[in-house]
Amino acid sequence: MIEPRFETLSEKCLIGQRVKMSFTDNKTFQLWRGFMPRRKEIHNSIGIEL
Repeated sequence: MIEPRFETLSEKCLIGQRVKMSFTDNKTFQLWRGFMPRRKEIHNSIGIEL
């Protein structure tokens, strides 16, 4: 059994887009299709994670 734990993380600035969806109306593909062409607009990124 996995024990839950709490961690304190350093402050981060997040960016992104939002789309209303549900499990039955999954729009993840449309969300990523809209985000990926604009990812080069992100300046001062810390890593390559998306």
